[in-house]
Amino acid sequence: MSELYGRQVLFFGTYAALTAFNAGAAGSTNIQTLLVLRFFAGAFGSSPLTNAGGVIADMFPASQRGLAMSVFAAAPFLGPTLGEYKVPSVFIKTKAYNDTRANHWRISR
Repeated sequence: MSELYGRQVLFFGTYAALTAFNAGAAGSTNIQTLLVLRFFAGAFGSSPLTNAGGVIADMFPASQRGLAMSVFAAAPFLGPTLGEYKVPSVFIKTKAYNDTRANHWRISR
């Protein structure tokens, strides 16, 4: 789809669906609804991962593409490792940290 309509249209559409399904998951009242909505949120939220190679190829020349891909690939591993040194007390000390519904509302905003 991204080759036919462009990546920007695809990203906007999938992010809108991701936000809608996360908002629905935040308001779910039973486990069945939560599981179905989280499944669809994950399916629509995966578009940046599947289109990352094309986006990086569009943004960087061939001589710089290797470094850009390595930084992109390292980010999911370095984020949780380095992030805990930056903001450990912001979420851990709040009561809403362990509240699943509050976390879903936070994600969908």
